[in-house]
Amino acid sequence: MVSDNSQVVVAGMDYDLPEGSVTGQGGAEVWHLKAVAPGVVKLVFYYARSWEKDAPAKTVNFNVSIK
Repeated sequence: MVSDNSQVVVAGMDYDLPEGSVTGQGGAEVWHLKAVAPGVVKLVFYYARSWEKDAPAKTVNFNVSIK
C-alpha cells in the first residue's frame, strides 16, 4: 500500500527465484516504485496469503522522503 499515489506509483513487481531452485522453494519479490513528486510517503507491505482471512503474518512500514 502506498499512502499517496500522487507521490509514488507502483510500476510493477517481479518474483525472483534462486538459480537451480526447485518447486516450493522460496524466492524474493522485487517491487518497482516510481517517485513522481517530492515529499514524504509511507509504504506498507503485508505478508499474507490472499485466500486467508486472518491478519497478515507480518507487516513492514517504510517512511520514504522524496527530494
